Amino acid sequence: MTNPVVLGCTCPGSPHQADRIKLFDPLPFAKAIICRQTIAALFAGDEPPSEAEMSAAVFEVYLLHCVQAWTRTDAKRKALPLSRPALREFMEHWPVEAAAVADAANELYIDKVVLPLLQAALRSSPTTPTASETSPRSGRSKTPRTRSSQFSTTSTQTDGTGATFTSLDGGSSTSQSGTTAA
Repeated sequence: MTNPVVLGCTCPGSPHQADRIKLFDPLPFAKAIICRQTIAALFAGDEPPSEAEMSAAVFEVYLLHCVQAWTRTDAKRKALPLSRPALREFMEHWPVEAAAVADAANELYIDKVVLPLLQAALRSSPTTPTASETSPRSGRSKTPRTRSSQFSTTSTQTDGTGATFTSLDGGSSTSQSGTTAA
């Protein structure tokens, strides 16, 4: 997985050859919790979502909460601020490109966001007892499970593509590398 994700230009008038969309790496703790809680809420209803509905929801959560910066510009070639409305517009008007970013985010975050939800669901689902398991046994105690850390800290160097990224905090940074991937 390449981060930033490099796409064909989606800016008005195509002022440059490629857009770069950078994902958080590593995913900040608060953002991981927001993603997990938002996805978990889908299961709270009476009817569980279909696989397609779940995938669409997970991808939307990734795009709204995990994009750190991008190089998109407006019609005047001014940096387009990274905001939820801008991200929603990107998803609506550029669904193929948005799906490519979401795929990259899924690859990057599945172990930190989706896997803990699946593990929790498996632990909480009742098992059907077998004949030998229906009577309680005396003297048998359960040992508490310990969980390993689901987060790791990594250091990444900024690649240098000469692109200016606009982040959610409104700041921008310039990087200088020629690494691209489709």
